[in-house]
Amino acid sequence: MQNGIILMGKFYPMQGLKDFFDVLISQSVKEAISLQTHPADDGRENYTVSDIARLVNRSPETITRHIRLKLIKANKVGKSWVIPRDSYFKYLTAAQSHS
Repeated sequence: MQNGIILMGKFYPMQGLKDFFDVLISQSVKEAISLQTHPADDGRENYTVSDIARLVNRSPETITRHIRLKLIKANKVGKSWVIPRDSYFKYLTAAQSHS
């Protein structure tokens, strides 16, 4: 006889539950570490392309491409892009939901 648990009429073997919870816990820990390592709000009103790239762990080229594709709302100041705080939060939320 195999060890397991019956939930809502379906049998789940113990090894399957262990694997499921290992993945679930691992994802939760990674997300918590990411939020601590890359704080979502440091109080600034504007960010540079390099700032956003560092905060979301992407290259500056990727961030610039996302600006040109209008995935991130930004303003051109001279030769540089300036990303408003609310645009950063929208992008961060979208990036987290796609990962």
